[in-house]
Amino acid sequence: MDKHAQQRAVRHYGLLWKLIMPLVHLMLYIRAVRGKEDSVRLSERRGSKWQETRPDGRLVWLHAVSVGEGIAARTLADALLNLRGDVAVLITTNTVTAASEIQKTNEKWHGRCLHSYQPLDHKKWVGRFLDYWRPNCAVFLESDFWPMLITETHARDIPVLFASAQLSRRSYKNWQRRKTLAAAMFGCACRIYCVDDTQNAIFASLRSDV
Repeated sequence: MDKHAQQRAVRHYGLLWKLIMPLVHLMLYIRAVRGKEDSVRLSERRGSKWQETRPDGRLVWLHAVSVGEGIAARTLADALLNLRGDVAVLITTNTVTAASEIQKTNEKWHGRCLHSYQPLDHKKWVGRFLDYWRPNCAVFLESDFWPMLITETHARDIPVLFASAQLSRRSYKNWQRRKTLAAAMFGCACRIYCVDDTQNAIFASLRSDV
């Protein structure tokens, strides 16, 4: 699949985000009113005014979605921080409940494990996030894949890995309908660790030129 076609697909995706920005701002406000967003930290979803400060040295970024992935991220963070005393870990999540799970690990490691809400997938917001945190590598857990977040990370020569990677049948069909964008995004990963051989085949097909 033509690299130029993939780049066009990402640009068109970015344009769509620009067009829907008024709706995105409204959605964030409504979700905050309903308690589904942290109103105190809503700016993090727009890539600004983080609660945490980036520590000096190497930073490993783990992206989770909700509570289940957050627990997996905590386990992986514990292993990394035990193994390497010279790194810190940033865990990003999308939900308030997952954030509370990460806080337990944050307290345990005294500033070596940090949390931020994931910026929504507007190119400017993603750019602000990457400018601020400057991760040395990025690990996306399970099934939460955001085209701008992943392609912009890769564009900065930050290694991208997918861990416990899996897609539901419905998600797979949705990505098949957007093959060019899928190839651009999934092709950014330097390593994909899938949950089984079936998922290996799914991700291989989405990365391929077919």
